[in-house]
Amino acid sequence: MRPEEYLKIVLRRWWLIPLIALVAAAVAFWYTDRQPRVYNSSTTMQVTGEPLGYWIDLTAKNQLAPLKPFITSGEIAQRAVERGGLGQFGLDAGAVQSRLAVAHNPDTNTIQIAASDSDPRRAAAIVNAVAGAFVEWSEANNRELAESFPRRNQAGDPVDGAIDRVRVRQLAPATPQLTPSAPRPKLNAAAAAILGVALALVLAFALEYLDDTLRSAEDVRRHLDLPVLSGIPGGGGPALGARLRGARGVRAAGGARRATDGD
Repeated sequence: MRPEEYLKIVLRRWWLIPLIALVAAAVAFWYTDRQPRVYNSSTTMQVTGEPLGYWIDLTAKNQLAPLKPFITSGEIAQRAVERGGLGQFGLDAGAVQSRLAVAHNPDTNTIQIAASDSDPRRAAAIVNAVAGAFVEWSEANNRELAESFPRRNQAGDPVDGAIDRVRVRQLAPATPQLTPSAPRPKLNAAAAAILGVALALVLAFALEYLDDTLRSAEDVRRHLDLPVLSGIPGGGGPALGARLRGARGVRAAGGARRATDGD
């Protein structure tokens, strides 16, 4: 088929495109808008080596990825529940773990802790409690290392606070977000409208394929492989009916006139 023939098929059933697109968009908007609102809250943790130096900084950078699963572990979640007072929100360690998401950026030596919940205040409380529990664990780990591997001076005496360590700190507390991150009715409606247009085009071509009506001499030649000997000028429809009625009226008037002349 030539490109203009595809265009004719689309124009013949053009009304399907806006109809299906509008219905799909309306249904998607209605369904999405009825879903519970979800709010995200997040904070950023800075992971640095002390004292400042290339090798200790490289050590801190290499610990970013291994720390991610630990932050979402049951141990940190339980500490967060006990430390952050998450019991008032009806949360236990399992509920905290299910709401957490952690990502890291080795370029900036940072870890992002995020939580999703239907209550924005609860989402922020989860993030801050987990961040605080993680900092506490990091400080306790540094103290254990200092006790197990103390650094000594030239006289052989331990030097307090002189070990190489990785320190974690929260850059800013998480705050409740007033705008939900999900659902997104307008975005889903737009996507549904695009899919509706695609479905309408498929349906238009399917209907054209199932339609065996011969509308033109070209259709007769293409489908029946027969020559067209004659045709009715101007097509059919109401215009053809009006012309036929007019022709019958002329013949009737001519017959009446001949009958009068004969008398």
